[in-house]
Amino acid sequence: MARKFQFELAPLVLALVIGPMIENYLRLSLIISRGSPWIFFKRPMSAVFILITLALLISPLIPRIGRSREKLRRRWNGRRDRMAGGSMTSRDGR
Repeated sequence: MARKFQFELAPLVLALVIGPMIENYLRLSLIISRGSPWIFFKRPMSAVFILITLALLISPLIPRIGRSREKLRRRWNGRRDRMAGGSMTSRDGR
C-alpha cells in the first residue's frame, strides 16, 4: 500500500508506535489540569513547541494567500483602469 500511494513507511510506523503513548499522556495531563488546556502553555518550552507546530501547519497556506491577494489586486486595478478610461456617466445615464 505504501508503494501504491508513494509515501514513506518510516513515518507511518513511528506514528503507530508513538501515537498511543502521546494520546495517553495527553489524556493524563488533561486529567491533572482538570480539563484545562492552559497546562500546555504554563511551561515556556511547551509553548514554544506549540507555536512551532502552528507555524508549520500554517506555512503551506502563506503562498496561497499571497497568490490570491495578487489576483485580487490585478482584478481591482483592471476595473479601476476600465472605469477611468471609459465614460464617466452615472447609472441613470446623465
